[in-house]
Amino acid sequence: MFLARQELRNVYDNFDYNKDGQITYAEFVNVLKSGMSNERLAIVKAAWEKIACGAQSCNFETLVNKYNAPAHPRVTSREKKAETVFNDFC
Repeated sequence: MFLARQELRNVYDNFDYNKDGQITYAEFVNVLKSGMSNERLAIVKAAWEKIACGAQSCNFETLVNKYNAPAHPRVTSREKKAETVFNDFC
């Protein structure tokens, strides 16, 4: 993606919350989270609870084992096969 200098500056300034000239992981995540509605945030939290069972983190294997590709809307509508959706997820 090509951004003009001013567009790039606007994006950077949006993520560099404390204006120290660097974007930290926390700043990056906070900007992404701030764009979520309360309803969407509640859905994400509920999904995390289902996946991690109250833990603060989970490994990739746990995430993959909990993923239910056959329930994906594109599988239920027969647009894609469960195997394809699962591989895309991974």
